[in-house]
Amino acid sequence: MASFLGVLGPRLKQASLLWLHGFRDACCLHRVLSYCFSSKQLAIRTGQCFLLNGLIFLGSIFIVNSVVIPTLQWILPDQCPHFGCVMKSLQIR
Repeated sequence: MASFLGVLGPRLKQASLLWLHGFRDACCLHRVLSYCFSSKQLAIRTGQCFLLNGLIFLGSIFIVNSVVIPTLQWILPDQCPHFGCVMKSLQIR
């Protein structure tokens, strides 16, 4: 066990440091904003990405509310009473 940790320890430390540096770089919002202001194409693509991700997220909520939950309640009416409660709290107002 000690030899296993001796071999894996430095690699684990290196991997965690690399992840930490990547996370820190990802959190540099000021850098992203400066890139977007300097490149119109990048700003457009970033906006399209946010829009597409938002539509996918809202579409998945809509599909769950309008297709999956009613189907489960139709198939198993006595065993799924709590789905209506959960989905009411997720509805967009």
